[in-house]
Amino acid sequence: QVVLSFQAYPTARCVLLEVQVPAALVQFGQSVGSVVYDCFEAALGSEVRIWSYTQPRYEKELNLTQQLPDCRGLEVRNSIPSCWALPWLNVSADGDNV
Repeated sequence: QVVLSFQAYPTARCVLLEVQVPAALVQFGQSVGSVVYDCFEAALGSEVRIWSYTQPRYEKELNLTQQLPDCRGLEVRNSIPSCWALPWLNVSADGDNV
């Protein structure tokens, strides 16, 4: 059994978890498969904690925190539809006037 946890403040929830284990007997220390999680949604610019481990607990667990991109980067802004809906303001300053 594989336990996979996402901790964030999501705008929507979407988790795809795929577990593959070969049917043949496995030697000690040999890899027995892979886990692929392919999709989850979280707020732009949010911090996401991803935590994964096996049940019962074996050798390693995955525990990492990732800062997601926001709409400030041009390459991200053009590829994420949510960024298209945000108003963008160009502000210039002249002395004390903004």
